[in-house]
Amino acid sequence: LALLGNGSVHAAKDTLRRKLAIKGRKGKGSKEKAPKDPKGGPKGGMNFNRIATFTVCSQVDPTCNTDTETVAETVAATMDGMTLVYTDSEQENVGFVDISDPSNPLPGGIVKVGGEPT
Repeated sequence: LALLGNGSVHAAKDTLRRKLAIKGRKGKGSKEKAPKDPKGGPKGGMNFNRIATFTVCSQVDPTCNTDTETVAETVAATMDGMTLVYTDSEQENVGFVDISDPSNPLPGGIVKVGGEPT
C-alpha cells in the first residue's frame, strides 16, 4: 500500500503480503538491501502495482463535495487482509477501508477517538 499526503490511500495487489514476507526475512532497521534480479528490479518480481485509489474524503461525503479536511496518515491492514485501517489526526478519528475487492476499495466508516490518534 502507499499513502499520499492528499488523503488518498492506494491499494496494490499482494503488496502487503510481499511486504510482510520481506519484513520476516530481515530485521527492523537492517541495512541489508533486497536482492536484485538481472533486470534491475527486486528479486522475485516484487514491485508496487497500483490497482485502485481510495479518497479518504469519501468517508465524509460520497462525492467528496466537502470542505472538511482529512489526512490519512498511518495505514495498516487487518490480519485477514480485507480491511485497511488509517489514522486521521485532522479529524481525530480512525478510518476503515474495505479492500475485500482490492480493485474497488469501499468506505468502511470512521470511529471518533476524541483526540490525536497517532
